[in-house]
Amino acid sequence: LKLRQGVGMNTLPEFQVKGDNRLPDMHITDKKGNDSTSIKISNLRFTDDQSETEIEELTNRIVFSIKSNKLKVNKVDSLFKNQLQAKNISINHQLIYTTPDTTFHTVPHSFPGTALVSLSELIDDENKLELYYSGLNINVLKRNLTGIILSTLLIASIILSLFYLLNIIKSQKNLNAMKNDLISNITHEFKTPIATTSAALEGVQNFTNNGDTEKTHRYLNMGREQLNKLNHMVEKLLETASLDGKELDLQKGEIDLDLIITSLVTKFQTQTSNSITFINHSSDSLFMGDGFHLENAINNLIDNAIKYGGETITIELFKTTQQFELLVTDSGTGLKPKDAKNIFNQFYRVPKGNVHDVKGFGIGLYYTKSIVEKHNGTIDVQTKPFTSFKIVLPYD
Repeated sequence: LKLRQGVGMNTLPEFQVKGDNRLPDMHITDKKGNDSTSIKISNLRFTDDQSETEIEELTNRIVFSIKSNKLKVNKVDSLFKNQLQAKNISINHQLIYTTPDTTFHTVPHSFPGTALVSLSELIDDENKLELYYSGLNINVLKRNLTGIILSTLLIASIILSLFYLLNIIKSQKNLNAMKNDLISNITHEFKTPIATTSAALEGVQNFTNNGDTEKTHRYLNMGREQLNKLNHMVEKLLETASLDGKELDLQKGEIDLDLIITSLVTKFQTQTSNSITFINHSSDSLFMGDGFHLENAINNLIDNAIKYGGETITIELFKTTQQFELLVTDSGTGLKPKDAKNIFNQFYRVPKGNVHDVKGFGIGLYYTKSIVEKHNGTIDVQTKPFTSFKIVLPYD
């Protein structure tokens, strides 16, 4: 009988097999090659034909089970590499096969990496096959990179949408607060002249019957002033509406900025105790623009400085080779940088809680900015060290 196996086999000692009385003695030897083992049964002698037939039947049923404790690590490593290439996996690895006698490995034994131990039943309990590998995380990342990118974009879009929604809600809340504040201010501003005019008319009615003409004229003048005030507020609101609709047409002509500012300073000095100083640093102050609207714009700046600024107000006019620069500075420090960003917005007023100690609709600075921009100019505000508004008007 000749038996072959894949990986070698221990040498079998020479021995004899004795059968029963019907079988002769037989001698068994082995011959070991590189990858096979041959077993030779010799010295068979049979006493009769029946014994020979029985031994043939016996040998047909004999199964030799030979198990080796050696494994070709390089062959296993080659098969493992083929599987990695088939699955498009690129990693650094090392196979280590350990037996009670020795250790076999494919690369230097100091290979760093994660270890896996084979649980195959084809390996004896006293032997161990280990796989050390590294670089698997990069492969996992490459395989899932598309999904990660899409998930990241989706999450980022959701977060941005939430922030956008939050910003819209915040804007709507601010607009609602501004609307309520505007309605409250308009109601208060309109109610005062209406009530005063009604009282003046009632006084005229009562004193006219008594023939007191002096009081009649006084009450009539009071009613006329309140009606003019009411008309002025309505015009401001209408002007704001026309600015939004871009329906305002400027009537440009040659105007003297020095003359306009001087007349405004004279008017305000009679109405307030604040110190107002105007300094013209240019000998030529002629400008091509709409005198009516520019005067209203500068008037709003000075009025704003009186209402919200300090007690000292300085107005300066400069002229360069390309533009006029107008500075309106007050000694107040109450304007905060976060409010300065919104102060030119329509209907915006610096919040002071429920305190409304200064009258206004929040449209003065918005009107001023719109008029300056229609003259191709710019306006900005500085809060440090004092509040200062700067208008730049380019000229031809």
